[in-house]
Amino acid sequence: MIKSIIFYKLFFFCQLIHAQIDVEFYNQGIANDANGNREKAVIAYTKAIELNPIYVKAYFYRGCDQLILGNQVEAIADFTKAISLDEKMEDAYYYRGNAKLDLGDFRDALSDYNSSIALKPDQAGEFYNRGLAKYRLDDFKGAIADYNKSIALQPDYAASYYNRGVARLKLKDKKGACLDWSKAGELGERLAYDLIKNYCN
Repeated sequence: MIKSIIFYKLFFFCQLIHAQIDVEFYNQGIANDANGNREKAVIAYTKAIELNPIYVKAYFYRGCDQLILGNQVEAIADFTKAISLDEKMEDAYYYRGNAKLDLGDFRDALSDYNSSIALKPDQAGEFYNRGLAKYRLDDFKGAIADYNKSIALQPDYAASYYNRGVARLKLKDKKGACLDWSKAGELGERLAYDLIKNYCN
């Protein structure tokens, strides 16, 4: 009985030390991210995950770094794992959608944006990116609807006006497109003036 108690005490002590070490590696990852050292951050998060295979935040942030580094396939794998551990993780759906959008997988990206928006329907960026996916799927009306929502949530979002104008031009709404590009230009989107020059004179 005494040996059993000693064993369990030793076991829980080892588990506690183990947990402290994985948090230390996770914190190293966060520190490296803050300094822009993405490769080192990936290494640190990987060590945290090796020690704690259900460390959901480590998967998520490693996925973010992989996305920034241009490793979309690895990013998707990490976000997918994070979602399997926490299906309410809105940001994981959003960033997985971004990775899929980069790879040209527009339908799956759209599905991820739908999940993200269902969990958190007040983010302009999510509607904007879903609009991008719909546009690439030739759903121009759907894209415009999402750009409308993005603008309603963030009225100074120049890119939403710019891309809404592009979608409106696809629907032969030249006047609406020119108004959007004019607004985008006012908000600092310089490329809008090239479109105005080409289509609005």
